[in-house]
Amino acid sequence: MKTISAIALALLLGGCAWTPHDVKIAPLTPPQASTIGEGTKVFFRFSDERDDATVGHRSVATVGAKISAPTLDAEIERNLRLGLTTKGYSIVSDQGAADATAVYRLRSFKFEIETGFWSGAQNAATVIAVDGMRAGRTYTNVYRSSSEERIMAVPGGDAIDQQMNAAISSTMNQAWSDGNLDLFLTGKAGN
Repeated sequence: MKTISAIALALLLGGCAWTPHDVKIAPLTPPQASTIGEGTKVFFRFSDERDDATVGHRSVATVGAKISAPTLDAEIERNLRLGLTTKGYSIVSDQGAADATAVYRLRSFKFEIETGFWSGAQNAATVIAVDGMRAGRTYTNVYRSSSEERIMAVPGGDAIDQQMNAAISSTMNQAWSDGNLDLFLTGKAGN
Protein backbone atom coordinates (compact mmCIF):
# COMPACT_ATOMS: atom_id res chain seq x y z
CA MET A 1 0.00 0.00 0.00
CA LYS A 2 2.90 2.36 0.78
CA THR A 3 4.28 1.80 -2.72
CA ILE A 4 0.95 2.67 -4.34
CA SER A 5 0.67 5.82 -2.20
CA ALA A 6 4.21 6.85 -3.13
CA ILE A 7 3.50 6.35 -6.84
CA ALA A 8 0.24 8.31 -6.60
CA LEU A 9 2.03 11.17 -4.80
CA ALA A 10 4.80 11.21 -7.41
CA LEU A 11 2.24 11.37 -10.22
CA LEU A 12 0.40 14.20 -8.50
CA LEU A 13 3.59 16.19 -7.97
CA GLY A 14 4.78 15.45 -11.49
CA GLY A 15 1.46 16.49 -13.06
CA CYS A 16 2.64 20.05 -13.55
CA ALA A 17 5.46 18.66 -15.70
CA TRP A 18 2.89 18.36 -18.50
CA THR A 19 1.36 21.83 -18.11
CA PRO A 20 2.92 24.56 -20.30
CA HIS A 21 4.15 27.62 -18.42
CA ASP A 22 4.76 31.26 -19.39
CA VAL A 23 7.34 32.95 -17.17
CA LYS A 24 5.86 36.08 -15.67
CA ILE A 25 8.62 38.69 -15.80
CA ALA A 26 8.46 40.74 -12.61
CA PRO A 27 9.08 44.48 -12.73
CA LEU A 28 12.79 45.17 -12.37
CA THR A 29 14.11 47.87 -10.06
CA PRO A 30 15.77 50.49 -12.27
CA PRO A 31 19.24 51.76 -11.48
CA GLN A 32 19.78 54.75 -9.24
CA ALA A 33 19.24 58.01 -11.07
CA SER A 34 22.47 59.72 -12.03
CA THR A 35 23.81 62.32 -14.42
CA ILE A 36 26.69 60.25 -15.83
CA GLY A 37 25.16 60.23 -19.32
CA GLU A 38 23.96 63.82 -19.38
CA GLY A 39 24.71 65.46 -22.72
CA THR A 40 25.39 62.13 -24.47
CA LYS A 41 23.15 61.02 -27.34
CA VAL A 42 23.02 57.24 -27.67
CA PHE A 43 21.65 55.18 -30.52
CA PHE A 44 20.14 52.13 -28.80
CA ARG A 45 19.28 48.75 -30.24
CA PHE A 46 18.20 45.46 -28.64
CA SER A 47 18.05 42.05 -30.27
CA ASP A 48 17.12 38.58 -29.10
CA GLU A 49 19.88 36.28 -30.30
CA ARG A 50 18.94 33.14 -28.40
CA ASP A 51 19.28 29.91 -30.35
CA ASP A 52 15.75 28.97 -29.26
CA ALA A 53 12.92 31.08 -27.86
CA THR A 54 11.85 28.16 -25.66
CA VAL A 55 13.05 28.86 -22.12
CA GLY A 56 13.08 25.19 -21.18
CA HIS A 57 10.89 22.25 -20.27
CA ARG A 58 9.11 21.34 -17.05
CA SER A 59 10.86 18.00 -16.80
CA VAL A 60 14.27 16.51 -17.50
CA ALA A 61 15.95 17.31 -20.85
CA THR A 62 13.28 18.15 -23.44
CA VAL A 63 10.58 16.04 -21.78
CA GLY A 64 7.52 17.74 -20.38
CA ALA A 65 5.70 20.88 -21.33
CA LYS A 66 7.47 23.88 -22.77
CA ILE A 67 8.33 26.93 -20.72
CA SER A 68 8.14 30.19 -22.63
CA ALA A 69 8.45 33.88 -21.83
CA PRO A 70 6.31 35.82 -24.32
CA THR A 71 6.89 39.23 -22.70
CA LEU A 72 10.64 38.78 -22.15
CA ASP A 73 11.97 40.75 -25.13
CA ALA A 74 9.69 43.74 -24.55
CA GLU A 75 10.52 43.84 -20.83
CA ILE A 76 14.27 43.61 -21.33
CA GLU A 77 14.27 46.26 -24.06
CA ARG A 78 12.08 48.57 -21.97
CA ASN A 79 14.31 48.13 -18.93
CA LEU A 80 17.57 48.66 -20.84
CA ARG A 81 16.16 51.89 -22.30
CA LEU A 82 14.98 52.94 -18.84
CA GLY A 83 18.43 52.21 -17.43
CA LEU A 84 20.08 54.50 -19.98
CA THR A 85 17.60 57.36 -19.56
CA THR A 86 17.72 57.06 -15.76
CA LYS A 87 21.46 57.73 -16.04
CA GLY A 88 20.82 60.85 -18.12
CA TYR A 89 21.49 59.54 -21.65
CA SER A 90 19.34 60.83 -24.51
CA ILE A 91 18.26 57.97 -26.77
CA VAL A 92 18.10 58.98 -30.43
CA SER A 93 16.62 57.04 -33.35
CA ASP A 94 19.18 58.22 -35.92
CA GLN A 95 22.56 56.54 -35.52
CA GLY A 96 24.22 59.35 -37.48
CA ALA A 97 23.04 61.90 -34.90
CA ALA A 98 24.32 59.86 -31.95
CA ASP A 99 27.54 60.38 -30.01
CA ALA A 100 27.70 56.65 -29.28
CA THR A 101 25.90 53.39 -29.99
CA ALA A 102 24.84 50.70 -27.52
CA VAL A 103 23.68 47.38 -28.97
CA TYR A 104 22.41 44.91 -26.36
CA ARG A 105 21.95 41.26 -27.30
CA LEU A 106 20.02 38.67 -25.30
CA ARG A 107 22.17 35.55 -25.62
CA SER A 108 20.48 33.19 -23.14
CA PHE A 109 17.42 32.87 -20.91
CA LYS A 110 17.33 29.17 -20.01
CA PHE A 111 15.72 26.95 -17.40
CA GLU A 112 16.45 23.25 -17.09
CA ILE A 113 15.84 20.39 -14.72
CA GLU A 114 18.47 17.76 -14.08
CA THR A 115 18.12 14.52 -12.20
CA GLY A 116 20.22 13.10 -9.45
CA PHE A 117 20.07 9.89 -7.43
CA TRP A 118 17.87 11.18 -4.57
CA SER A 119 17.08 14.65 -5.80
CA GLY A 120 17.45 16.86 -8.80
CA ALA A 121 18.13 20.47 -9.55
CA GLN A 122 16.48 23.31 -11.34
CA ASN A 123 18.99 25.54 -13.10
CA ALA A 124 18.61 29.04 -14.50
CA ALA A 125 21.01 30.93 -16.75
CA THR A 126 20.79 34.34 -18.38
CA VAL A 127 23.30 36.16 -20.58
CA ILE A 128 23.17 39.63 -22.12
CA ALA A 129 26.01 41.08 -24.20
CA VAL A 130 26.62 44.72 -25.09
CA ASP A 131 28.59 46.22 -27.96
CA GLY A 132 29.38 49.91 -27.67
CA MET A 133 30.74 52.09 -30.47
CA ARG A 134 32.09 55.61 -30.26
CA ALA A 135 34.42 57.53 -32.58
CA GLY A 136 35.68 54.40 -34.33
CA ARG A 137 36.37 52.56 -31.08
CA THR A 138 34.45 49.60 -29.67
CA TYR A 139 33.58 48.25 -26.26
CA THR A 140 32.19 44.77 -25.54
CA ASN A 141 31.06 43.16 -22.31
CA VAL A 142 28.99 40.13 -21.33
CA TYR A 143 26.76 39.99 -18.24
CA ARG A 144 25.89 36.54 -16.85
CA SER A 145 23.89 35.01 -14.07
CA SER A 146 23.27 31.38 -13.20
CA SER A 147 21.82 29.52 -10.26
CA GLU A 148 21.08 26.00 -9.17
CA GLU A 149 18.44 24.96 -6.64
CA ARG A 150 18.18 21.40 -5.35
CA ILE A 151 14.67 19.94 -5.68
CA MET A 152 12.78 16.79 -4.79
CA ALA A 153 9.85 17.31 -7.20
CA VAL A 154 9.04 19.13 -10.41
CA PRO A 155 8.84 22.84 -9.59
CA GLY A 156 5.61 24.78 -9.89
CA GLY A 157 5.22 27.89 -12.01
CA ASP A 158 5.85 30.27 -9.10
CA ALA A 159 9.20 28.61 -8.34
CA ILE A 160 10.23 28.84 -12.00
CA ASP A 161 9.17 32.51 -12.16
CA GLN A 162 11.07 33.33 -8.97
CA GLN A 163 14.33 31.74 -10.14
CA MET A 164 14.18 33.17 -13.68
CA ASN A 165 13.33 36.65 -12.39
CA ALA A 166 16.24 36.52 -9.94
CA ALA A 167 18.57 35.53 -12.77
CA ILE A 168 17.44 38.25 -15.19
CA SER A 169 17.47 40.85 -12.38
CA SER A 170 21.08 39.96 -11.58
CA THR A 171 22.07 40.19 -15.25
CA MET A 172 20.27 43.51 -15.74
CA ASN A 173 21.89 44.94 -12.60
CA GLN A 174 25.31 44.04 -14.04
CA ALA A 175 24.42 45.81 -17.28
CA TRP A 176 23.12 48.89 -15.48
CA SER A 177 26.14 49.16 -13.19
CA ASP A 178 28.83 48.74 -15.88
CA GLY A 179 30.82 51.89 -15.11
CA ASN A 180 33.31 51.14 -17.89
CA LEU A 181 30.49 51.20 -20.43
CA ASP A 182 29.35 54.58 -19.07
CA LEU A 183 32.89 55.94 -19.38
CA PHE A 184 33.10 54.60 -22.91
CA LEU A 185 29.70 55.92 -24.08
CA THR A 186 30.35 59.39 -22.62
CA GLY A 187 33.85 59.56 -24.09
CA LYS A 188 35.47 59.83 -20.65
CA ALA A 189 37.41 56.57 -20.97
CA GLY A 190 41.14 56.85 -21.61
CA ASN A 191 42.48 56.30 -25.09
